[in-house]
Amino acid sequence: MDDFQEWAQEYERVKKLNAPLESLPTQIKRCKDPATRAAVVAPDDKRMLLRVADFVVSVSYSCFDLYRDQDVTEYCTGFIISSDKINKKARILTCDDIVSSEADANSKVFIHWQYMPDSPIEGKLLFVSIHYQIALLEIPVDVHSVMPQLEIPSFGSYPNYGQEVFTLARDKDLFLMARRGTIMRAQQGLMFRSHNILVDYGLPDCGAGGPVVDRSGDVVGMSLHGSGISAILSISTAISCIDMWTNFGRIARPLLEMRFKNVELLDEPSGSRLGGFIVDRVDIDSTAWELGIRRGNVISFNGHCSTPLPEFEDFLLSYGLAHLQGKHRVADFKLKVCDHDEDVKRHINLCVPFSDVSEDLTD
Repeated sequence: MDDFQEWAQEYERVKKLNAPLESLPTQIKRCKDPATRAAVVAPDDKRMLLRVADFVVSVSYSCFDLYRDQDVTEYCTGFIISSDKINKKARILTCDDIVSSEADANSKVFIHWQYMPDSPIEGKLLFVSIHYQIALLEIPVDVHSVMPQLEIPSFGSYPNYGQEVFTLARDKDLFLMARRGTIMRAQQGLMFRSHNILVDYGLPDCGAGGPVVDRSGDVVGMSLHGSGISAILSISTAISCIDMWTNFGRIARPLLEMRFKNVELLDEPSGSRLGGFIVDRVDIDSTAWELGIRRGNVISFNGHCSTPLPEFEDFLLSYGLAHLQGKHRVADFKLKVCDHDEDVKRHINLCVPFSDVSEDLTD
């Protein structure tokens, strides 16, 4: 070997020694999702969210990609809401993405859970509600047999405007992601209905269907997103739907054919305060339209004034439950209607039928 070859070999050896090291024992690994690290800082928050995270799963499903002209696998999030020890089954709440217009309702859905030795496992789709953007899945697993020490998180009350909340998600590799933000008083986006409330954080791509958690560790909602907007469905509404479907095989809701916005305070010339709901939209061929209700009217239902819209939605579902129990054939509401611009008030009775806002997929 000549001197030049020896020099070249020594040069390469020294060059490798001076190269930056890819990994050091003392080096902090790059965070896969920096937004999660920024969202969860306090140790108490970490411990609280990890307890809920035990029940957060990844949900995979196939859909047809129009741009690629082929079937692709997509992922969203879900969370375990109940476990049946006798029948060895668990139920999972997720979003309706799994049966969107691009997805086949008959295609297979798989649940990925870090504690299942046979993960992923095929889930059975029980029902879907496009109106509420929820889907209920069932898997042949008894949660407490898999992990006896686990306790399903408790469900909290209605999410409130201005409240700070967290949401959790899992990606296809079961990596846990978190976001933190505040519930806004902003207007509902076109992608969402009156009962959805908006939040000021952006969800990860797989975040729809994940649990929304308050500072006490209670699950208060389920995450939704569309067109870059993140929203919440109250957990009380989701549970009401699940209970109604479990007992009656359908979800009944009064067919109002209107959309609303919350109104905080409206000052009348007399100085009194006017509360209720602002009519944001009313279908032209609806009963409400025939009775003279128009966009911009402020109305109250049976004296319900200044009630948060998620709570009002549960009020409507209570009418649906009574209907399924045989107590009501139609929904009969006493409305106070105010035209604020003209300072006109009137009282009317609104009588509407019920509609089924679910699709049973158990057959």
